[in-house]
Amino acid sequence: MVACGGVIGSLFGGYLTESGLEEWCFALCAMIGFLIAGVAFTMSNELEHESDQRVNATFMERCRSNYVDIKKGIQLPELRNALLFFVIMGGLIPSFGDFLYYYQIEVTGFSQMVYSMLGVLGFLTLLVSTVIYNGLLKN
Repeated sequence: MVACGGVIGSLFGGYLTESGLEEWCFALCAMIGFLIAGVAFTMSNELEHESDQRVNATFMERCRSNYVDIKKGIQLPELRNALLFFVIMGGLIPSFGDFLYYYQIEVTGFSQMVYSMLGVLGFLTLLVSTVIYNGLLKN
């Protein structure tokens, strides 16, 4: 879904910014946020079986409950290893997103549409690699 959303978002974002309609990018993001909020309001209350206890809990009781949940989660090897992976990745892999954006736009002269097509290419690659992984490498 991240790959599909990235492709669609890059296409629309590139078109809108190239056309001088940047404000519509923010409007579309707001509409998507309202859509997500609307879906959240229609969710069943049964999903939170302890909702009354959590709503009526004091700040310290909530903190204690959250700490217990985190402690239980960290004891799972899969979650612990994934958390360790993201901490190491965040600490060791630099992010040059802003620098590359301004370099590509200002120095190399890429248009907004070309920049967004590079995003489409990246997300299509993510989609194809996910399909390959699920089809061939997962087992």
